[in-house]
Amino acid sequence: MTANSLNAMTSTILLFSTGALLLLHALCLVVKAKKLVSLVELALVANAVALIAWRIYSFLIGQRAGLEPPSAIAAGVLALVYVAAVRLLGQRKVGLLVWASMALIALFSFTFFVTQEEGSTLLPGFAGGSRSITTLKLEDQKRQNREYLSFINLSGVRGEYYEDKLCGRSIFLECEIRNSGPEDVGTLTLSGTLLSEDGCVILQDEFYPVSKSAPLRTGKKLHVMTRFSGTPEGWNPKNIDVRIIELRIAGNRMISAATFPTKESKKDK
Repeated sequence: MTANSLNAMTSTILLFSTGALLLLHALCLVVKAKKLVSLVELALVANAVALIAWRIYSFLIGQRAGLEPPSAIAAGVLALVYVAAVRLLGQRKVGLLVWASMALIALFSFTFFVTQEEGSTLLPGFAGGSRSITTLKLEDQKRQNREYLSFINLSGVRGEYYEDKLCGRSIFLECEIRNSGPEDVGTLTLSGTLLSEDGCVILQDEFYPVSKSAPLRTGKKLHVMTRFSGTPEGWNPKNIDVRIIELRIAGNRMISAATFPTKESKKDK
């Protein structure tokens, strides 16, 4: 597990444990478990403070995957306000407190999911700050993804005609991708281009050997065998170009993926 994914997981746990403690506190009020109420309130305050402190600290040291700091601060402050309101209102407004806690849990959960990919926030007063932080964050992640290409080794590229009873005659692509860097790769897209003798593009396909559900771990290699969508006749297996055209480090946002140019035909230059 990378530092980015560990940070995102910690943010998730702190956020949803805050919501769970809010619900537990409301239930304790309903059943009038006075001793347990005090313990839950203490845990809720500690968890809210930890959420705020952890998110600000991790952001400052550069581990920026996960919940946006403004949203984390807002969620933590709302939880603290909730505890203060309980203390002030006592147990006379149990029904109101139950509904309030349920609304806060829904708000925290929805805020978390929204901020993961788009970086926006639904909380008034934090929208502008969240957008500016998100812009910087995306630019930083795009730079990281672009620079990480130097750690990816593409070797053993080979294309050849292949024939079997199921698919008939086709062209197979075989290559090896090695991740020699310190991070896991979350997504990687290959472009495979079949060229004529004069360098013109005959066929160009994209392949997705690395995805969010099948990342390429640090220090690991992946043997790729895949099939082109077409089978042009008269193609020379020596005339093949394979390159990486999209790369994203695991933990970085999907929209931050770095893109690289595909092979151009001579007539397109």
